[in-house]
Amino acid sequence: MPTHGQPQTPPKKLARLGALSLFTDFGEKNRRPTSTKSEKLVTNSTKFDLPRFQICNFQICEEFWCAGVDLNRNFDISFGTTDSSNDPCSAVFHGTGPFSEPETQAIKAGLENAMKEHNGKVVQVSVHSYTQKWMFPNSYNQSQSKYHNDLKSVAQKAVEALRNEHGTVFQSGPTATTVYPASGTSSDWAHEKLGIKYSFALELRDKGASGFLLPVNEIQPTVEETYAGVVAMANEIYKEFQKN
Repeated sequence: MPTHGQPQTPPKKLARLGALSLFTDFGEKNRRPTSTKSEKLVTNSTKFDLPRFQICNFQICEEFWCAGVDLNRNFDISFGTTDSSNDPCSAVFHGTGPFSEPETQAIKAGLENAMKEHNGKVVQVSVHSYTQKWMFPNSYNQSQSKYHNDLKSVAQKAVEALRNEHGTVFQSGPTATTVYPASGTSSDWAHEKLGIKYSFALELRDKGASGFLLPVNEIQPTVEETYAGVVAMANEIYKEFQKN
């Protein structure tokens, strides 16, 4: 689960969503109280792993602090073409080439290994902030994935469960048409190049009132509602994994 952007919602907090205990044998003491559906998923969790990567990258450019490489433009999928820049001080600097950064190289290696170890039964989720979206490929153009209907169905289940927690409304859909086209993203690369059917990109709270500086009192509700969405997502996908 790569995290990206300037997330004010701390990745360590997001880990407490229970995602790790959903997909790894993390021990009874790490579990939070769960619903019946969640508990069923946890019971079956030892079949899955969920590596989590926090991706942050800063560098100095011409005596100024620059944003560094936007790691979500550094993947080898339509690299450097859309919403991407070769300017090292741009917020969407894509790097010197695909997988030029150790962080993206690590994600690539981790996902490739996971695909081998779990016979292709892998889900990729990239967590960002903000704008309240639950998105899926494609990002680099407005064509639909061949799995569009399945991705849409799972995303809708996720945002419905998320909304039931605190009433927060998320929009779901392909990234290119839900926000804007962008090339070199992790979700597109994982989906199209690596063959991970269920690849998602989340944008958490809020819709812009606070920007990246999410108020402290909104962090815990964000954790709780995102957890609910992740559980709903995983339950739906697990049904398919059980059949194959």
